[in-house]
Amino acid sequence: MTVPSSADLAAALKTLIAQRDALEAEILDLLEILKAQGNVGMTAPLVGADGFPRADVDVYTVRHTRAEVIRKRNDAKALTDRIESELHELHRVAQLERTTTIPTPQAQNESAAAAAPIPGAADHGDDAGLASLAPMARIDAVAPESPASAAGLVTGDLLLRVGRLTAVDTAPTMGGLGALGAYVQQHKNRPLAVVVRRAGPSHCTLQLTPKEWDGRGLLGCHIVPTDA
Repeated sequence: MTVPSSADLAAALKTLIAQRDALEAEILDLLEILKAQGNVGMTAPLVGADGFPRADVDVYTVRHTRAEVIRKRNDAKALTDRIESELHELHRVAQLERTTTIPTPQAQNESAAAAAPIPGAADHGDDAGLASLAPMARIDAVAPESPASAAGLVTGDLLLRVGRLTAVDTAPTMGGLGALGAYVQQHKNRPLAVVVRRAGPSHCTLQLTPKEWDGRGLLGCHIVPTDA
């Protein structure tokens, strides 16, 4: 059986990420429909105090839209789980391609296990060599009252490291910024050490916790390639 190359896996990963992004956009559109229906959201009752369906909303539309939101959220969650799995496989294959000797199946399994994140483990790293790290991306905008804003990220910050990820892990052959997005999803509600460069060669370390907030995404900032 032919083993997919890292380039093949990266292309497949980009497709999965695009599919998830499309689903998330559809979910936002559906939530706008609920907002137009008296801002009923996903939980507001559709029956009045008299026991009859509310007359101020289209009950059928709300029920149908809520069902679609639930279905698409489940689909997006399944895609996120698959993206995480594919990302681990991409790292494993890329490591194998960088070696001159093909390891035994046992060594491959050990390598994959070592590369997988340990549940509950905190992200940290040695600060030595930060000056030599290439930026993986740039913060293009930060939304007020977002997790990114609370962490202290500002427009123009260059991301040197997010948790365990560096520019090497977000190279095009490793999934690009999609790899960063998958990593953030994987660490939802878990603090990440983020190292940024600002004002020339100086750098600082911030603590960022990806989580749901009133805006879009888990961070509330727009991240672009450094050359964008």
